[in-house]
This record gives sequence, structure tokens and C-alpha cells, in this order.
Amino acid sequence: MILYGNKDIKGIQRKTDPTQLLKKQNEILEIFRRSLALRGAYGIVGIARCFRVMDNNLDKTISIVEFQQACKDFKIQLTADDIIFIFNQFD
Repeated sequence: MILYGNKDIKGIQRKTDPTQLLKKQNEILEIFRRSLALRGAYGIVGIARCFRVMDNNLDKTISIVEFQQACKDFKIQLTADDIIFIFNQFD
């Protein structure tokens, strides 16, 4: 489970160490980056190609649903919360 702010999923208030949170967020982004690299997405051209593949309805935008499906199709091993975190980083 990833904590955002000072509340966990149950809404219980607890202290979050900002350095641990930043470390976890960087780990999530690194997993995503490596997963794209394994599919040949190096540099802006490769990443653009992956995003075009994700765009199922061809509207030149990626919805959260398209992004979640692409992560599943690309076999990116992240939790649903992690995928939402990454999506929000790019959105």
C-alpha cells in the first residue's frame, strides 16, 4: 500500500516519512520506466510509440482506463494504486 499524504486507505491518520514516500514513488516510476524500456521504448520516439499503442480510441489522449489496460497488456507489475499514481504524475 502506498500512502499519499498522511492517511492510509482506511483513513487512519499516521505520520509519513517524506523521504520514504519519495523513495517509494521513485521506485514505482523506475519500474514503469524499465518496463517501457523492455518493450523498446528508448527516448521520446519510443515512448511516443508506446503511448500511441495505449490510445485505443485514437483521440490522441490517454484515459486512466486506457492506461490501466496498457499496464496490464505490457505486464507491468504494479498495484492499482501505483498505476493511478503514475498516471497522475504524467497527467
